[in-house]
Amino acid sequence: MVTTMDDSELSMDDGPQEQDQDQVDLLAPKRSMGISDLVNFGMTNINTSSGGTAPATPSSTTSSSDSLRLKSRVGPFLVVVFLVLCFSVAFLSLDWDDQHFHEAFAQDAHKLLAHIRQQGSNNLEAMAALGSLASVTASATQLIGPAMDPSTPTSWPFLTIPHFESQAAHSLAIMKTSQVFISPLVDNQQERLEWETYSSEHAQYWSDTRIAPVIFKIQANGTKVPEDGPGPFQPVWQIAPSANAAHDANFNLASMPSISSALQAVYKTQKAVLTGPLPGSDDEQNMMNHLDIFSVQGQQDGEPISLMILPIFDDDSDNDEQDHTVVAVLVAPFLFQSFLLNALGVHVPGRVMVVLHSCNQTHSYHLHQNNTVQYIGQGDQHHPFYSDLKQSNSFPTGVAQSSDGIAFTQDYACGQYQLDVYPTAVYQNHTSTNGPVISTVFIVVLCVCLFLSFLLVGGRIHDQMEQVTKKAQEASNLVDTLFPKDIQDRLFQVVNHSDSRQSSLQNNNNAQNKKKKKTKKTCNIDLDDDPLSKLKELLGDSDGMDPAFGADVPIADLFVNCTVLFADIQGFTAWSGCREPVQVFTLLECLFSAFDECAKRRHVFKVETIGDSYVAVCGLPTPNKDHAICAVKFAADCIQMMSSKTRELEPNLGPDTGDLKIRIGLNSGPVTAGVLRGERGRFQLFGDTVNTAARMESNGVANRIHVSQETADCLTQAGKDHWLTQRKDRVTAKGKGEMITYFVDPSNRQQGVSATNCSNESSSSSLKEDEHVETKRLDTPDDKTQRLIDWNTEVFARLLREIVAHREANQSVRSSTSRTSLTTATSGFRSSFNKEERHTNGGGTLLDEVMDILEVSSPVPSSEPAPIDRINRPLDPVVMDQLREFIRRISDLYHFKNPFHNFDHASHVTMNCTKVLSRIVTNDKSHHGDDSVEDLTYGLTNNPLTRFAICFGALIHDADHPGVTNNQLILEGSPLAVKYKNRSVAEQHSLELSLDLLLEEEFADLYSEICATEKDRRHFRALVVNTVMATDIMDKELKEQRNSRWERAFQGEGDACGDEIERQNARSTVVIEHLIQASDVSHTMQHWHVFRKWNQCLFEEMYKAYKEGRAQNDPSVFWYEGELGFFDYYIIPLAKKLSDCGVFGVSSDEFLNYALANRKEWQQKGRDVVKEMMRNIQDAEDCRVKEVEV
Repeated sequence: MVTTMDDSELSMDDGPQEQDQDQVDLLAPKRSMGISDLVNFGMTNINTSSGGTAPATPSSTTSSSDSLRLKSRVGPFLVVVFLVLCFSVAFLSLDWDDQHFHEAFAQDAHKLLAHIRQQGSNNLEAMAALGSLASVTASATQLIGPAMDPSTPTSWPFLTIPHFESQAAHSLAIMKTSQVFISPLVDNQQERLEWETYSSEHAQYWSDTRIAPVIFKIQANGTKVPEDGPGPFQPVWQIAPSANAAHDANFNLASMPSISSALQAVYKTQKAVLTGPLPGSDDEQNMMNHLDIFSVQGQQDGEPISLMILPIFDDDSDNDEQDHTVVAVLVAPFLFQSFLLNALGVHVPGRVMVVLHSCNQTHSYHLHQNNTVQYIGQGDQHHPFYSDLKQSNSFPTGVAQSSDGIAFTQDYACGQYQLDVYPTAVYQNHTSTNGPVISTVFIVVLCVCLFLSFLLVGGRIHDQMEQVTKKAQEASNLVDTLFPKDIQDRLFQVVNHSDSRQSSLQNNNNAQNKKKKKTKKTCNIDLDDDPLSKLKELLGDSDGMDPAFGADVPIADLFVNCTVLFADIQGFTAWSGCREPVQVFTLLECLFSAFDECAKRRHVFKVETIGDSYVAVCGLPTPNKDHAICAVKFAADCIQMMSSKTRELEPNLGPDTGDLKIRIGLNSGPVTAGVLRGERGRFQLFGDTVNTAARMESNGVANRIHVSQETADCLTQAGKDHWLTQRKDRVTAKGKGEMITYFVDPSNRQQGVSATNCSNESSSSSLKEDEHVETKRLDTPDDKTQRLIDWNTEVFARLLREIVAHREANQSVRSSTSRTSLTTATSGFRSSFNKEERHTNGGGTLLDEVMDILEVSSPVPSSEPAPIDRINRPLDPVVMDQLREFIRRISDLYHFKNPFHNFDHASHVTMNCTKVLSRIVTNDKSHHGDDSVEDLTYGLTNNPLTRFAICFGALIHDADHPGVTNNQLILEGSPLAVKYKNRSVAEQHSLELSLDLLLEEEFADLYSEICATEKDRRHFRALVVNTVMATDIMDKELKEQRNSRWERAFQGEGDACGDEIERQNARSTVVIEHLIQASDVSHTMQHWHVFRKWNQCLFEEMYKAYKEGRAQNDPSVFWYEGELGFFDYYIIPLAKKLSDCGVFGVSSDEFLNYALANRKEWQQKGRDVVKEMMRNIQDAEDCRVKEVEV
């Protein structure tokens, strides 16, 4: 503990000081244990574990020695025999298994390559059949066309194949591709003009889509421009299916270099061509991105395509190849993975890898067991370990020609593929047998049976020694945390001295005293004496000074050159007042653990923690001439760590956690340090240096390092004066008067300054001397909003998990129901009520849906709570994604420009709702007999959907709030006011927007998870409507209705609300309304600083509206009296009603106490606060004016 001049005046934050958080509240034992006992225990166990002897008889010692000798001789021999036998069997078995793996893979690889060739033949046959059919149909069109319409062109390229889409359907199924198209040859410019006229007039015969009127190409930037080349041209014409890419008709295939070379090979060889992997360049990639004719269903990210191009001749009936003329081509894009599907069948385990080489391109594929093919990426990505097992073949070499004599050309280099097949580790594992394992295990079992008896005795001895060592280590670690290293050594010396003195005295005792000594010694090293028990004794009450210190000099020293650091979390008291105890300790443990790590790295000694304050010192017990520099760098580390950790914790600990800051003060000088022995003795610091460091902290500024003149002098002497900035105002400290102080920023750089030796950390340290330290990290709106979204997502995900677990536990929806069936089951009532929910009651408003009594309690007895394992079960990823997106969309509805009615405030209201709901407790059961929990809490604990709906209402209750009052919207004649009939305008608008958003199709799975049945949907909607409408406290009619419900539910006679179930529902309805009202204005019933923060936000919003002409009165005139009236006539009565509800436990008392305290403080300081708020607004306006002028 650190002692200052006046501990009562030491300001750590905004409230009273708490007791040392490091002192655990343990049960005090009957006898208190001094520091020497703890150290003695550690030394005794350490001596025992390191070879020290304990009292033992000669026979036991001899027996132990013989046992050790036997173990030392027989053990190595048995181990050698065991290893040789196991390795021999394993080696022989593995060799056989490896040979089996090679044979299996070779067989499967050959089967795979044969399948690829067969699929290639099938594709070629299908394409040839489609090409022949197209040629025959074209020939028929040439013969019949003139007879039917003499004006119809009858020669290529001016031909349109009738029913081409239906003709291509069968071929597409065989080829496993998405589309196929015809591209006629247009030779020259004259023919091009005729073609463009023809294509524009005849496109309607095969497509409903309007096509390009000219032959075009695509530039690198994706722009479609007319083809400006001389020709010949290869325009895309009929496409099957036509709906896929008809708008790509008249694209010139010859404009792409890779396809142009393939077309030349087709016309030259009059054979089919298989192109290389496309795209062949970045420009071609840009072109293909804007063309749907190259889109293939099932294409994976980055996967290339290839084109199979087949010639179409002018007369298919002529078999004389020399008379054939290629007048068009048939083109089909396909993925190479289509050749691999169903290659090996489902019986082949694991995966094999296929590597494809063509035209200086290499691509790798994984073939899975479930007949799926995964594209891995470019390059040969097989494991080098399996290179020797490669099975290769060429493609389309070996592919049989079609029945029409069409074959793949061998003269086109890019169309020749090299296929390499490799196994993977998964394939090897699945094809391996269990032979080596079975053989090895059998031998191992035999050896273990022989070896087990020998190890049994040695294992027992080893376990005992491990326990002794563990307990010694625990005791040693405890001493390490309490005292510096040098102090530990001196404590050990004191204990050794005491043991020696006691041993000399005990040598003169009688046999009875020796027996007592033996008993005491046995107790000291008893393995069942847990170090935690000794810790309890150390922290317990003591009857007096430990006898071991009776004749010893106290352990204390004067350290002349030290720097003491005090750090305090600014705003912690206000923040902790809005949190559960577990959350408070989570924050402190996370922060202080991070500070401890920084202290170790910077060679700073942590003294203690006092509440939310952290005390450390540099320069003792090991002297350090750069103690001030090390302390400053440690302080900068703490600021940086505070900023990052609070933002990391905000999604779990709620809003405003990221706004917490740290205040740090440093002072340098002499310090008296030592161990103050006796009751709960610890290492402590004394002296004026400590007092001044505490004053530096209490008068400091958030996220800045505040140092005294003494520390500044030390930094100046070390050449770090460029770190210092003198504080403009003088600090008045108790007992010191006015002081000149400084702010330190170690991120300020100066050339030529040598490094210090304050730390020997590596170059990866988080803060180096020449690095910039971010001492002021400001939130951007996007950063803060994202953290609020993350926190809200976690809150509602937890509530939604409770809904799902409750639903499964009560079998309202079978746990085996799939997501698909659940969505299908709810889609009916979603659609049937969609219109009703958007336009309620045939033109009425949402306000008309407010119910006097909600159905919260049920006549059916409630079931047991859902098991914890079900509640902790993760949500479906789809639901989780939709929940996060929904909350993000809700956050977008809030206006960031509103100082008060914004997403930050909505999250604050939601946080208070969840806090109060978690504190709902039962009344004293002694006054209610055997009443159930549901009866005592009015059914609020029965269904988690109720709690979800309340929190949902809190989140959305101010969505799209315009920043002015309802009365102002009515006076302005706002369309919203007209729509909602001049009542609860903002509330109804927020509610309708949010419910409409939830009903959108993209949130179908989320909505189905929340409401699995029509009953759930109606219950959820009624709760949300009542919750949001209850936040309108200015509507007189609503207020009268709420007061009437309160009187009937809590002050009426027994039959005022009908039967018991109706009475419970009436009370639960009133409780829900008062809960959301209290949460909406919870800042008035929380710590003064929380109240001031949100009060100023509301004032700024109303003053902004006044300045913009959207408010009648200047809030600075009536704000003081208005707040007093608000406390007297609304806040304090509301807090009393919460207490009268009887279900909120300590929360109701907390609300009332804070309300009374804030009202009293506002009465004393309110006028000054209003003036200060006006100054802040004026200062902000002046800054904006200056920025505009600049």
